[in-house]
Amino acid sequence: MDSSLGEGKILLPRDIEELIFSRSGLRMVSLADGFLMLNNARYVKKCNVYREGEIECIIRLSSTEEQQSRGVPFQSLEELLLDGLPNFIGLFMWEGKAVVAPLLPGIFTQLTDLRIFGCNKMKKLIPWSLLQTLPNLQKLQVISCKEIEEIIGDEDDDGSPVINSSAEVTMPRLKILLLVDLPKLKSICKGMMICDSIENIIIMRCTNLKKVAPLDGQPSPPPSLKKIKVDAEEKEW
Repeated sequence: MDSSLGEGKILLPRDIEELIFSRSGLRMVSLADGFLMLNNARYVKKCNVYREGEIECIIRLSSTEEQQSRGVPFQSLEELLLDGLPNFIGLFMWEGKAVVAPLLPGIFTQLTDLRIFGCNKMKKLIPWSLLQTLPNLQKLQVISCKEIEEIIGDEDDDGSPVINSSAEVTMPRLKILLLVDLPKLKSICKGMMICDSIENIIIMRCTNLKKVAPLDGQPSPPPSLKKIKVDAEEKEW
């Protein structure tokens, strides 16, 4: 995209299915904020974002009235790739206190493939309270994000705890989990992961991760699991 689009908002052709942003100089905190008419982004199925220095999140969540006026972006999105976003902190960012920002139905519900590379400011990908936005996620890859400590956060952005070790973290369609070169990663999640469809788990160069969260509450991996690849660092189930 031409960098001249950085100042203004983006008017998309109707029914566009794929978006690619690469070093375009987008001057916006949230990717969704850049669309002049969010209805035109409802049909986007694939979105790739490379080397955009000011993007901090994909969607800002705010008050009920303002959120409804914005519409529901990316409700058809199936694939999302984020690569080299130095200020990116997570998929969502609360505007004000989280308790006044109810979630709109439809956000990311069709997302099946999420890949994140080199987003070094992000400490958690998504809070547990918003995991319901990813019911159809099948592939999750997080690679070379130097500051990430949790994949699924145990606190909301206002600091209030939302999950404990006995809570269930359900990802019903997740098949592939790939975590590579995450030196500060402490946990995938604090609760018990329910992943009935998981087939492949690959964890490499995550030196601070000592234990993989229990899957389905069992001491051994679920029957669906076909492949586990873990580097030389010893990990516990």
